[in-house]
Amino acid sequence: MPSKNSFEIFKSKHEQFFRKFRPLDINSEKHYTDWKSEFTDGTLEDYIAYCLKEALLFCAKNASNELEGYEWKLELDTKHWELQIERGGKDANYMLWHIHMDKLFISQLTLPFEFDIAIDSKECCSNCSRHHLKKISFESILKGKHLPYKSCKREGYCSCTYVIIPKIR
Repeated sequence: MPSKNSFEIFKSKHEQFFRKFRPLDINSEKHYTDWKSEFTDGTLEDYIAYCLKEALLFCAKNASNELEGYEWKLELDTKHWELQIERGGKDANYMLWHIHMDKLFISQLTLPFEFDIAIDSKECCSNCSRHHLKKISFESILKGKHLPYKSCKREGYCSCTYVIIPKIR
């Protein structure tokens, strides 16, 4: 069971971030104790996941447009990824997939041109490097998961990224 001290450490480290996503109020001990009374076997990590889900629902309901929704989702997914790295990297690659997709959707909504995507894998591992500068279409990414690579051998998480390449007509 997480101690009050664990909650205070979490609160002090992350309250500024969560404050943006009102009415989520991790600043109040009542929020935590209400959650804890419902999920008596829950860990602090479970509570953090719960806070992130609440924030995501808040964003989905309150974003003024699609772009703002993806921008907020990117912030939340990035925070989730950072928290996973802090806790030893479990499921970090799963969150990277969400971050990559958020960035691609934001690019699609904001860039004034059509584009293809290439994979930048030069700073990753030998398994990933064979995909370096491989071009793929946005549609192909939507149909199947590309990054992060499951075969990545880099310790911690796959560092491959997508690179936007304008289509020339």
